[in-house]
Amino acid sequence: MTAPQMPRAILKQTAELYPFISTNEFNVPTYDTKIDLVYVHGQSVKKTSLTSLGEQKDDVLLFFYDCVNSLPIGVTFKEMDKIIFQNQAYIVREATPEPNALTGGIHHWELRLKSGGEKS
Repeated sequence: MTAPQMPRAILKQTAELYPFISTNEFNVPTYDTKIDLVYVHGQSVKKTSLTSLGEQKDDVLLFFYDCVNSLPIGVTFKEMDKIIFQNQAYIVREATPEPNALTGGIHHWELRLKSGGEKS
């Protein structure tokens, strides 16, 4: 049995999503038009670790988007997207769609965010 959707009682926050498009010739990321996210949840984390290739992962925020209760419906996420949350800019380091065993769709997204980017 799959977990129930995240209740709106804990999805009290809002954020802005700027979908990553590409990096330009100066290695500066470019983003698509802002998407306002409603009924989301973010919590501070401090996780610093090294990958097997010696790359440092420095997560500062764990961000949740529920595929039923968060709005707008149908949003997807990917690495390098920019999230503005509580007036701070973050970059998506890892975007994990958690599956819904009953429907075969996505139950919710878990995003691991690192500090960075400029507020738009």
